[in-house]
Amino acid sequence: MIVPFTLWQRYGDVKLVRDHYAAMAAWIDRLESHGSGLIQPAGGYGDWLDIDDGTPLDLVGTAYFAESTAMMAQMSRALGRSYDAMRYLALWSDIRDAFHTRFVGADGQVGNGSQTSYVLALGFRLVPDGLVKAAADKLVAVIKAHGGQLTTGFLGTGGLLPVPTATGYSDVAYQLLEQKTVPPWGCQIGNGAATVWMRCDVIPTAGIPHAPVPNSLNHFGLGAVGDWIHRTVGGIDPDPEHPGYKHFFLRPVPGVGTSGSGPGWADERYLSPYGQVRSCWERSEGAFALRATVPGNSTATVFVPASSRNAVSAPPGACFVRTSGGAVVYEVGSGTYTFTARWSGDSAAKVQGRAR
Repeated sequence: MIVPFTLWQRYGDVKLVRDHYAAMAAWIDRLESHGSGLIQPAGGYGDWLDIDDGTPLDLVGTAYFAESTAMMAQMSRALGRSYDAMRYLALWSDIRDAFHTRFVGADGQVGNGSQTSYVLALGFRLVPDGLVKAAADKLVAVIKAHGGQLTTGFLGTGGLLPVPTATGYSDVAYQLLEQKTVPPWGCQIGNGAATVWMRCDVIPTAGIPHAPVPNSLNHFGLGAVGDWIHRTVGGIDPDPEHPGYKHFFLRPVPGVGTSGSGPGWADERYLSPYGQVRSCWERSEGAFALRATVPGNSTATVFVPASSRNAVSAPPGACFVRTSGGAVVYEVGSGTYTFTARWSGDSAAKVQGRAR
């Protein structure tokens, strides 16, 4: 389900979706009939390798049932299966309601309050709009209660930085990224890692991992943070409504980290089906500059971190759209554009990204 969907989103080719559609539809049918009131039974590995912060298995299963159904609705529409798309969208809405009733409290607590409970619910849009802020606040409180460290396993880690970023806590996301103690990324880098390890609690000596095992020293579980780095630090964010980078977002979120400064620059490049996309930004005292490249036959929506339109100097060909989430938004066509803006720490704190 996730692989055909992701490949379609990145490359704009529906062949794999079409080839595997029947199998994916059968999987949704099984999940629909397998649960009780659409809530999935507690089973499977769950949030594998969480750090003493387990998440209820029925919550994990139901959250992924909802997200898989949402993917099917989008893939059905892409194949011109309008009836299927409407049916899956209605099913997703029913699963969302069941999830809310079972797992989301009136105060915004999700499940047992684990980091992954909040990440899955918020990242998969399963929290009612009126409770999103309360749930995001509780996620941040849980992160801080663990000393600013992650406790998520394989299923929660991918969304742990995007969800705070999308809900106005990009500073918390950067602080998680920059932590130097176990877990995870800063400690691994500090101990000579050139790849991302499977576990947070194992420091290799002479290339040989200590117990516990198993422990791959090149693994995607914690490496899921790379997607956030590309989309948020670099700022190249695909548009789910226009797969294959026919249209995309350039939305860097400079943020502030544990030092109070965060990265001072980033240069992100991606070879899309239409050619190279580039987002190159730098900030200094009081100033921010973004150089954006959009390949031929593509368009982009550019988000410049700034408090108002008057704070931005936009190039010819950039069409102002609105201000949104701490950024000034422009539409551009193919070409290379340089934007400059007045910059402050407040600008960083207000910029928001996307949860998924």
